[in-house]
Amino acid sequence: MRGKLGTLLICVGAAMVLAAAALFSWNWRESNTAGELSDEVLPLLVDEIRERKDVPADPFSPQMTAVLIDGYKYVGFLSLPTLELELPVMADWSEAKLKLSPCRYYGSVNGNDLVICAHNYARHFGRLTELKSGDDVLFTDLDGTLLNSKKQISEYTREVLQRWTEAGHKLVLCSGRDINSVMDVKRDTGLNFQGMYLIGSNGGMIYDFEKGKILNKILLTPSQIAYIVEMAKKHQVHCHSYSDTHIITPAVDEELVYYQHAIKTPVKVCEDVVSMLPEGACKCIAIELHDREKLEKFRLEMLPFAEREQITMVYSNPYYLELFPSASGKGAAVRKLCEILNMDLCFSIAAGDAQNDISMIEAAGMGIAMANAAEEVKAAATTVTEWDNDHDGLARILSDMM
Repeated sequence: MRGKLGTLLICVGAAMVLAAAALFSWNWRESNTAGELSDEVLPLLVDEIRERKDVPADPFSPQMTAVLIDGYKYVGFLSLPTLELELPVMADWSEAKLKLSPCRYYGSVNGNDLVICAHNYARHFGRLTELKSGDDVLFTDLDGTLLNSKKQISEYTREVLQRWTEAGHKLVLCSGRDINSVMDVKRDTGLNFQGMYLIGSNGGMIYDFEKGKILNKILLTPSQIAYIVEMAKKHQVHCHSYSDTHIITPAVDEELVYYQHAIKTPVKVCEDVVSMLPEGACKCIAIELHDREKLEKFRLEMLPFAEREQITMVYSNPYYLELFPSASGKGAAVRKLCEILNMDLCFSIAAGDAQNDISMIEAAGMGIAMANAAEEVKAAATTVTEWDNDHDGLARILSDMM
């Protein structure tokens, strides 16, 4: 009797082992099939999304633009750099679709309530337990974003930023202004929080304010500056550059006087700008207050030189054309500072309103465009504030997040 029972138990045990092996093999095959599909769809989806120009007219619409690939609709892709994982996301879910790809369960990116569901396949969400939460870092533009039209911040915005930093999150002021002007804004607005970082000259300089230390600096060469200034003179467009302490300008004119209404960095006048900048400078800025077409003609004539020399040209407002190394830029600064801080880009947030903010909005884990932002900035962002910079738009959304 005991022998028969033992034999029966052995058979049952063997059957369970075989069943477990079969289940493991089935799950492995499904996981592998799902992973292969993701690998096939992802590059097609990324290319299609980058080429698309159409976006919902209402940024808070629950509708999300879908891309049709092989008979399935996708609303985007999910990127988790920490896990080296990128996955397509289908527009809606079903049991059958979940076996192929993560799916939108409900909500939208535009409404800031998107929920994505997926199986715990190793190639899908099986490794999410390895993802650890951390402190967020906020990169915020100044003019048109953090500052109101009077170049000030409200008490409410200051209180929200204080709560943000007291919660352990980091605050980075990221501007096209030179670093001295960014420091002036920090002081004048009373943003005296621990662990703040400053980024000036469209990403050309990253500065640890607490330690009083430059962490990274990218420069235009003296010869590049000389050519930019020469071409600006040819087009009768004001152009100046910057040392670490001063604005360096060939002349004092209406444009410089206007610029100094907001920028308090001291000025040195020198017809030979390059002689004051032996090591180069983080950026140049061309300004034209009355004739936008003149400024645009200057930009167009500069294009071949800029492409050859790897110089980026972007408007920070309708009057200001910024010129800086393509290796620089706010997006590059976001990535560099996250690298220095050993923080995953997933935990970065970037907010802005102008063309020179697009690169950081795209680089960050979450990109916020202001309600008053240009349409191309809103198209690049993952969310748009309900209120503009004169009504604490950024502070309101940060408060909701906290």
